[in-house]
Amino acid sequence: MLLSRCAVLAVCGLVVLVAILLNGVSLVAAFSESTSDATWTLQESGTTSNLTGLVFVDEKRGWAVGEAGTIVSTKDGGEHWVTHVRDTGVNFMAVDFVDAERGWVVGDDLSILATADGG
Repeated sequence: MLLSRCAVLAVCGLVVLVAILLNGVSLVAAFSESTSDATWTLQESGTTSNLTGLVFVDEKRGWAVGEAGTIVSTKDGGEHWVTHVRDTGVNFMAVDFVDAERGWVVGDDLSILATADGG
Protein backbone atom coordinates (compact mmCIF):
# COMPACT_ATOMS: atom_id res chain seq x y z
CA MET A 1 0.00 0.00 0.00
CA LEU A 2 1.39 3.37 -1.02
CA LEU A 3 -0.11 6.32 0.87
CA SER A 4 1.05 9.42 -0.99
CA ARG A 5 -1.20 12.14 0.40
CA CYS A 6 -3.74 12.66 3.15
CA ALA A 7 -5.62 15.85 4.02
CA VAL A 8 -8.50 16.79 6.28
CA LEU A 9 -11.02 18.37 3.93
CA ALA A 10 -13.95 19.31 6.11
CA VAL A 11 -15.52 19.07 9.52
CA CYS A 12 -19.30 18.98 9.24
CA GLY A 13 -20.81 18.96 12.72
CA LEU A 14 -19.61 15.71 14.22
CA VAL A 15 -18.48 14.26 10.88
CA VAL A 16 -14.87 14.64 9.74
CA LEU A 17 -14.03 14.07 6.04
CA VAL A 18 -10.51 13.24 4.92
CA ALA A 19 -9.09 12.78 1.40
CA ILE A 20 -6.54 10.02 0.99
CA LEU A 21 -4.50 9.16 -2.13
CA LEU A 22 -3.77 5.45 -1.74
CA ASN A 23 -2.17 3.37 -4.50
CA GLY A 24 -3.13 6.06 -7.04
CA VAL A 25 -6.83 6.11 -6.11
CA SER A 26 -8.45 9.04 -4.30
CA LEU A 27 -10.58 7.93 -1.40
CA VAL A 28 -12.72 9.88 1.03
CA ALA A 29 -12.83 8.68 4.61
CA ALA A 30 -15.69 9.71 6.87
CA PHE A 31 -15.59 9.54 10.66
CA SER A 32 -18.59 10.19 12.84
CA GLU A 33 -18.79 10.40 16.61
CA SER A 34 -22.58 10.14 16.52
CA THR A 35 -22.52 6.39 17.16
CA SER A 36 -21.00 4.42 20.01
CA ASP A 37 -18.93 2.31 17.58
CA ALA A 38 -17.50 5.23 15.58
CA THR A 39 -15.32 4.06 12.68
CA TRP A 40 -13.64 5.38 9.55
CA THR A 41 -15.20 4.34 6.26
CA LEU A 42 -13.19 4.55 3.04
CA GLN A 43 -15.28 5.72 0.12
CA GLU A 44 -13.81 5.50 -3.38
CA SER A 45 -14.18 8.86 -5.12
CA GLY A 46 -13.90 7.51 -8.67
CA THR A 47 -10.85 9.62 -9.47
CA THR A 48 -7.09 9.26 -9.19
CA SER A 49 -6.63 13.04 -8.91
CA ASN A 50 -5.63 14.56 -5.60
CA LEU A 51 -8.68 16.14 -3.97
CA THR A 52 -8.10 19.53 -2.32
CA GLY A 53 -11.54 20.83 -1.37
CA LEU A 54 -14.77 19.33 -0.09
CA VAL A 55 -18.13 20.63 1.06
CA PHE A 56 -21.37 19.01 2.21
CA VAL A 57 -24.65 20.93 2.48
CA ASP A 58 -26.26 18.11 4.49
CA GLU A 59 -25.49 14.49 5.45
CA LYS A 60 -26.02 13.20 1.90
CA ARG A 61 -25.17 15.93 -0.66
CA GLY A 62 -21.54 16.93 -1.21
CA TRP A 63 -18.89 17.94 -3.75
CA ALA A 64 -15.10 17.53 -3.89
CA VAL A 65 -12.62 19.27 -6.19
CA GLY A 66 -8.98 18.77 -7.06
CA GLU A 67 -6.21 18.54 -9.58
CA ALA A 68 -6.70 18.74 -13.35
CA GLY A 69 -10.20 20.21 -13.13
CA THR A 70 -11.66 17.36 -11.10
CA ILE A 71 -15.13 17.88 -9.65
CA VAL A 72 -17.00 14.96 -8.10
CA SER A 73 -20.32 14.95 -6.27
CA THR A 74 -22.39 12.60 -4.15
CA LYS A 75 -26.09 12.46 -3.30
CA ASP A 76 -25.80 9.53 -0.90
CA GLY A 77 -23.25 10.60 1.69
CA GLY A 78 -20.24 9.46 -0.35
CA GLU A 79 -21.18 5.88 -1.14
CA HIS A 80 -21.20 6.81 -4.84
CA TRP A 81 -19.39 9.72 -6.52
CA VAL A 82 -20.12 11.18 -9.99
CA THR A 83 -17.45 13.02 -12.01
CA HIS A 84 -18.64 16.30 -13.56
CA VAL A 85 -15.58 18.04 -15.03
CA ARG A 86 -12.23 16.49 -15.71
CA ASP A 87 -8.87 17.18 -17.35
CA THR A 88 -9.35 20.91 -17.94
CA GLY A 89 -5.76 21.64 -16.96
CA VAL A 90 -6.88 23.89 -14.10
CA ASN A 91 -6.23 22.71 -10.56
CA PHE A 92 -9.25 23.45 -8.38
CA MET A 93 -8.45 24.40 -4.81
CA ALA A 94 -11.75 24.96 -3.01
CA VAL A 95 -15.50 24.49 -3.36
CA ASP A 96 -18.43 25.97 -1.47
CA PHE A 97 -22.20 25.64 -1.78
CA VAL A 98 -24.88 27.70 -0.04
CA ASP A 99 -27.54 25.07 -0.78
CA ALA A 100 -27.94 21.96 -2.96
CA GLU A 101 -28.10 24.08 -6.14
CA ARG A 102 -25.85 27.15 -5.83
CA GLY A 103 -22.10 26.74 -5.53
CA TRP A 104 -18.66 27.96 -6.60
CA VAL A 105 -15.27 26.42 -7.35
CA VAL A 106 -11.99 28.36 -7.35
CA GLY A 107 -8.68 27.30 -8.83
CA ASP A 108 -5.44 28.19 -10.53
CA ASP A 109 -5.10 31.13 -12.92
CA LEU A 110 -7.85 33.10 -11.14
CA SER A 111 -10.46 30.62 -12.35
CA ILE A 112 -13.94 30.59 -10.80
CA LEU A 113 -16.78 28.30 -11.79
CA ALA A 114 -20.36 28.77 -10.62
CA THR A 115 -23.45 26.58 -10.77
CA ALA A 116 -27.11 27.31 -10.10
CA ASP A 117 -28.27 23.72 -10.64
CA GLY A 118 -25.95 21.65 -8.42
CA GLY A 119 -23.34 21.22 -11.13
